[in-house]
Amino acid sequence: MRAGNLLLIPLILFLISACTAIPTTKLDQVAFEKIDAINIETTPLVPDKLSVISSVDVTYLGVGVAATSGDDKGIKPLILDYLEQHKIDLSKIITEQFSNLAKEAAFPKGISHDDQNAELKITINIVVVGMNHGFSDKLNSRFNLSGQLYDDAGNIIWSYTATPTSLSPYSVSYTPDQIFESPESFTRFFSTGSKPIVEKLFKNLSKQI
Repeated sequence: MRAGNLLLIPLILFLISACTAIPTTKLDQVAFEKIDAINIETTPLVPDKLSVISSVDVTYLGVGVAATSGDDKGIKPLILDYLEQHKIDLSKIITEQFSNLAKEAAFPKGISHDDQNAELKITINIVVVGMNHGFSDKLNSRFNLSGQLYDDAGNIIWSYTATPTSLSPYSVSYTPDQIFESPESFTRFFSTGSKPIVEKLFKNLSKQI
């Protein structure tokens, strides 16, 4: 692994893991059995939950290494403008990914769009767009997502925060030009980054059933 990787990956993972705010709650089996269906809602991405690391300046200080990150290319505002211009909703992509996993795995509770049912709230804690490695012009995306399952009375019966690790699959790696080439390539860039974290959320819930 290149030196740029060794520095950049921990930097990105630290930034993502530092946003973990929701404690883990084991599934309440009794309450879960009383649920007929689950309505999934994912919070929208807000600007302060998007972080871009497109350049890293490394300074060697004796035996230590100091790193500073910045967005020299103005990619963050471009991403936010593109999301709005093309009506791309990352929360809907994440909701659909979880719903598809539930259907494929024959999840024991139905997935509904009725807010009168139990609710699974997925929160986008942070999305980090960072360099593929320290000497690359390609970027990938990583997500930190929390899930909270509420019963019909509004009580939390399960919660978990899914974060990437150094072994987590990357999203596709694109240059900035490739990211903004089309709405399809833009969506693919982010959906391949969210998918392994949505899978991690789903796995934590389903293995407790």
